[in-house]
Amino acid sequence: MTGYADQLDEARRNGLAILAKPFDIDDLQRLLNGLPMRTAK
Repeated sequence: MTGYADQLDEARRNGLAILAKPFDIDDLQRLLNGLPMRTAK
């Protein structure tokens, strides 16, 4: 995450969903359809 900490903090402050790699394709599909992501496993 080197170099991205500021952007990550800004996304969290703005209530944006953060999809970390490797990500679940079903979570990506949910985000693209405007649905909430499932809770962390």
